Amino acid sequence: MHRAELLEEIAGRYGVAAEYPWRRYPQYAVFRHAGNRKWFAVLMNPPGRKLGLATEDEVAILNVKIRAGENSLLRGMDGVLPADLPALVATLTHHIADLSATQDNLADSLAALPNLTDTVRYGDVRALDPAPLLAVLDTLLARLAAGGVQGCLNIDYDSASALFTPIRQADYQLSLLDNPALNTYWQRFLQNILAATNAHPLLAGNAARLLFDKQHLDADRCAELLAQNLSAANPSERAAYWLEGYLYQSGTVLLLHDPLWRILDDWLRALSAEHFTELLPLLRRTFSSFEPGERRQLGDKAREHAGDTPATTHPVAAAKPEHHAGHGLAALQTVAAWLNLDVGAVSEA
Repeated sequence: MHRAELLEEIAGRYGVAAEYPWRRYPQYAVFRHAGNRKWFAVLMNPPGRKLGLATEDEVAILNVKIRAGENSLLRGMDGVLPADLPALVATLTHHIADLSATQDNLADSLAALPNLTDTVRYGDVRALDPAPLLAVLDTLLARLAAGGVQGCLNIDYDSASALFTPIRQADYQLSLLDNPALNTYWQRFLQNILAATNAHPLLAGNAARLLFDKQHLDADRCAELLAQNLSAANPSERAAYWLEGYLYQSGTVLLLHDPLWRILDDWLRALSAEHFTELLPLLRRTFSSFEPGERRQLGDKAREHAGDTPATTHPVAAAKPEHHAGHGLAALQTVAAWLNLDVGAVSEA
């Protein structure tokens, strides 16, 4: 079977496309499960001598995971070699370490983290010594802490979106590993994003939320950051991106912390009708990612506060005191529509 036929077969059978994460090895492809995004196969073309063959020519191989009972069956087939992972792990670890030491692409570094952390976590189960790969992780995260923020600066929304999910996935996997030294590096990386004035607001808002969830930021500090980013000094689009990153898939903080709610409410009321209309797609995307129960509770809270006087203690309100009741009501009606509420019930509140 030729390479093109193999790629077509995998795409047709499993519904996944090849990914090429290594710039140094552009022909090396990985295939991930559509659900959990874990690798199930790697397509490579190393020199034959790396496989114990008497040739320097490149040999196309497909490294696949198999069930335990299939091992003896496959060993007897032509063209099938045992991976013998424990024997190979030292060589692979040195190779990965070399790559990580010279890796300057943030997306590639982030893509490597989930699989590395998984291997370290389950090394004992797979009869692998996790210590060498733990050293690789240490090197990779130290580089992220030192300069990874550069990949988040002066980029557009599409580039920021491409980093958004890998950052969240890496954060989740590292929390499962729960290694204090690695956590310190990761925390520094997130803090650098948050502190950088030129970091994309989607990533800055996300960094604030991840730090808050790990209790490295308290609710009051988050309220200050929200007020700063929703101030009239910032373009409305930038504020909406920051909000999207901070509230991604969870509006619980708005339910539990009234200052955050009031800052958001003041900002919505202060928007001109034109700006509000321009931001509708961004705001809709943010609110629609919440769970149905959260949307319902937020709708209840919107009704409760529909007649409130705008706060004057936040930079949002202080910078733009002339709030328009009509705009505020329009905002509440639109939010109610996003949350699948009775719009009339809000207008009557």
